[in-house]
Amino acid sequence: MNKTGLFDKNNIEIAEGDFVSLNGNMTTDDSLGALPNGWFFDEKDIYEVYFDKRINNWSLKMNIEPDDAYNCKYLNHAVSLLHDKLTLIVNKK
Repeated sequence: MNKTGLFDKNNIEIAEGDFVSLNGNMTTDDSLGALPNGWFFDEKDIYEVYFDKRINNWSLKMNIEPDDAYNCKYLNHAVSLLHDKLTLIVNKK
């Protein structure tokens, strides 16, 4: 498995194929108007790390296509948690 150069909350390096949890994270965004909006992630939000050639960066296999503005924003919020050391490895490859 390829090293990603990314680390989880416990400072353990994440490798391609590892599964990470987003549990307990919340993202916010006020780009849709005056009221903040965003997403809450729970124990069901566990995703495999892979290299996404479309964006030329490490991402999460979420079975969501970036085919509209809402999905693009959701993917951006979730993947930012991976890059900001806010995930936790739950299944190391």
